[in-house]
Amino acid sequence: MPRSPLTTRWLARALALLGLIPLGACCIPFPEEGLAVPELEVVVVDPAGAPVADAEVVVRRFVTAPSPHTELGRRTGRTDADGVLRFEREVVDERSMPLMMHGRPDIGFELCADAGERGAAMAEPTANGRDPGAPAETLEITIDPEVRGCAWSPE
Repeated sequence: MPRSPLTTRWLARALALLGLIPLGACCIPFPEEGLAVPELEVVVVDPAGAPVADAEVVVRRFVTAPSPHTELGRRTGRTDADGVLRFEREVVDERSMPLMMHGRPDIGFELCADAGERGAAMAEPTANGRDPGAPAETLEITIDPEVRGCAWSPE
């Protein structure tokens, strides 16, 4: 028995709607916790191993993949007389859309220690910006007297 044109149209619309439902679901933001700043102890030393006091240390949180590498935040501090600066863990509530084409973006951190005329250096903590339970780290950064500033300019 042949189908009527009305039945065929409704069947086509129903199939189209079923095909579009998964597309609409990809745009649903899911709540999750992220790591705004990892728990870090940063020790800044010169090439001879002496502590560098009053060096500016910037921790930058950014999207590592996919491009563009958008910066998501910064925390800044200065080392004490022993060349040490501690950052406390900060957790943030975020939203991500894991069903989108690129999934959840990877988030990482970079560190810049700038001691002005004494030199500068960069480092990368191992913490993942998606893991609010990342373990505490201690980073020793040896400034390079030949370097002025960092690859990305602290604002």
